[in-house]
Amino acid sequence: MVRFLSVAKMFQNVEVSNLRPGTVLSAPVYDHRSQKLLAAGVSLTNSFLAGLRKRQIREIIISEKDYARHQLYVPQGTSKTAPPFRNGLRANCSNDLARYLDEQINDGSLLTLGPPGEPFGDRIQQQEKRLYDAVAIEVMAERHELSVETLLDTINVLQASGMLDAETMVRVSEETLLSAVDDLDLFVCLGINPTEHTYPGRHGLHVAMLAMSIGAGMGLDQGSLVDLALGCLLHDLGMLRVSAPTYRSNRVLDESEFLEITRHPVDMLDLIERNFDNLPMAARMVAYQMHERCNGSGYPRGRTAEYIHPLAKIAAVADTHVALVTPRPHRLGMLPYYGMKTILKGFQQGLFDANVVRALLHTVSLFPIGSFVKLSDNRVGKVIRANSENYFQPIVEVWHPGRRSSGSSVLNLSQEAGLKVVEPLSRPD
Repeated sequence: MVRFLSVAKMFQNVEVSNLRPGTVLSAPVYDHRSQKLLAAGVSLTNSFLAGLRKRQIREIIISEKDYARHQLYVPQGTSKTAPPFRNGLRANCSNDLARYLDEQINDGSLLTLGPPGEPFGDRIQQQEKRLYDAVAIEVMAERHELSVETLLDTINVLQASGMLDAETMVRVSEETLLSAVDDLDLFVCLGINPTEHTYPGRHGLHVAMLAMSIGAGMGLDQGSLVDLALGCLLHDLGMLRVSAPTYRSNRVLDESEFLEITRHPVDMLDLIERNFDNLPMAARMVAYQMHERCNGSGYPRGRTAEYIHPLAKIAAVADTHVALVTPRPHRLGMLPYYGMKTILKGFQQGLFDANVVRALLHTVSLFPIGSFVKLSDNRVGKVIRANSENYFQPIVEVWHPGRRSSGSSVLNLSQEAGLKVVEPLSRPD
């Protein structure tokens, strides 16, 4: 059995260009000569960062916890090559709960949403096409990290005692959703740019954030979005039963090894059995079916579109995108643009629902929020906001290469004649 704890080092190097003004670090900051540059609990100011640049200090050393905070909102992937889709493998296991759900799925009784409520999207404040608020960035990041810690504690209790604190997971789902109200684009930027640490809690939370963002764009109500998020948080609990050599392998798994992975939606039902009745049916369906694919090539049961819950179809797209851009022991994460292209290829192959993929494009854009890009006038920038149907013309913060500290501007590419994205970048300059 794998115990999922962070395996990162106590300290990490971080580029000065990636530091956010206004951040309060939990531990002192050092240079490469082990000289203390800043005490714990002191805010990173613009003048401090300018001083580092003036002294030509390009990297500093910060604590692992602070490093994880600074990786938020920043793409981690660099690869342009997609891992192959695994098609046609099914789990060779079952249990009482899985048989119960399979029977209900076969007669179609669990495959619809309840009566629709008020679309949650109506509550989301419409932002001007502007930079994110610095305070909002830090507040959302702090809430996010607290949620990750809560989920990790919940998962460790589940491993130790077999008891799942379902109420806490519902609360995390509800509180996370409410974070989207003030600035959905900032929420998406955090959700689709995960780090690789503290799996499965962090991964599940990022998947939940992207799934809820897509669902909000599709007009779902708050109750459905919370069920969707809860299913995303539950879905990888079955990975707790995957052997460490399989899960932590630094190579591509062969077919027999991957068959062990296909068991985890069924094993998840075993782990939550004591709490099964306390979980909404839609959330159970999301957790059980989010690895199914519309053309029947997914797992655990090889269901086709008509036998997959609508929320599970949303979760499938969100989970795939987050997985593609996240670094794993056996591969690099993908640049977000190429991750999006891989999703589109999967749609063409029949893996994903058309309405969900369309909503994903409208929510994150073709050059996903958080991505660094090069424009046709040779300026570089960062995608900060989606632009609805103009998904290939997002809202971009732009600056001249190597001169970001001198200032930037915000451009709506749909209103800039002749200006377009010509290349995704892995770095801001």
